[in-house]
Amino acid sequence: MEDAFPPKGKWRDWTAAVEAQARGTSPAVHTVVEGELEVPVYHPARPVSPARKRPATPWKIRSTVRDKSGVMPALEGGAEVLRLVDCHHPSEWLEGVEMGYVEVEFEGGTGADEIAEAGRMPVEGGVLINAWNRTGSKPEDLVSHCAKVDEHATSDVVLRTVLLPDPRLSDGGWSTAASLALLLRRCQETATPLEGHLKRVSLDLMPNEDPVLALAAAEALKRLLLRQWPA
Repeated sequence: MEDAFPPKGKWRDWTAAVEAQARGTSPAVHTVVEGELEVPVYHPARPVSPARKRPATPWKIRSTVRDKSGVMPALEGGAEVLRLVDCHHPSEWLEGVEMGYVEVEFEGGTGADEIAEAGRMPVEGGVLINAWNRTGSKPEDLVSHCAKVDEHATSDVVLRTVLLPDPRLSDGGWSTAASLALLLRRCQETATPLEGHLKRVSLDLMPNEDPVLALAAAEALKRLLLRQWPA
């Protein structure tokens, strides 16, 4: 076996160190895989990178909370993002919560002025208005909402201002393809008053029960978005 795998370089140094520590015994410097293939135990460290490029922003666990009693259980369960639905008393809902350690999204309920007055303006997260409810409203309304949120921002982080949920979350009759097409079209409409980008959009995609179809839909939507809004 020494002829097949002659000790060289770091392997030679490693083998010498193992033999020195063996104190007269014969150390195992090879191992047998599945009873047939004999390979050296030592494998030099190599830099490893994933085949797919990692996103600039990692995945985070979000919990949707509809009552103040659900805030602490969500955080104790590992939530990194809290979405507070119809919260009219932010100081009560977020009592004891360190705002700098969790993203907070307000959906409905009180507005940015009241949230700021309560001292609970998100450091990261946002104050969201539903994109599907903006039918008939003017682009200036969204611009005004963004300005109001920015006025009360407590950090340099761009806060999200628009919620864009998958149509299937409210109407199960939509097909996956139709939902993706609607999401893309509403992204295009929403991006116009948002300086042409989607940094302020919080998009909810409903996953399919079949994990393969769910991953395919997520990948399709990502590619459609990147085609128009490159990262």
